[in-house]
Amino acid sequence: MAKGIKELSGADFGVSVTGYAGPYFEGCTDEIGTIYIAVTDGEYLWLKKLMTGRTDREYNRYVSASNAINEARLCAAAYPDKRSEGMKLDDFIAAH
Repeated sequence: MAKGIKELSGADFGVSVTGYAGPYFEGCTDEIGTIYIAVTDGEYLWLKKLMTGRTDREYNRYVSASNAINEARLCAAAYPDKRSEGMKLDDFIAAH
């Protein structure tokens, strides 16, 4: 998703968020409050997994958005030095 938004927008970075904010539904295998954030420059990818431990959907959405903005800010502020902390986007795509 992060790669797609970067390409569609023409921005320097793409950011995506996915996960399970709640509420619980029968058959769900993920823990409520599990959040995944991805940031890419088109060549490198940085991933972050959060576990809020909360079942409050609005809280989990707030935490997701706040952390996504912060991860993008951190990547942009430390760029290009931060590249060494990321993984090659093509390698990640090939593995998944």
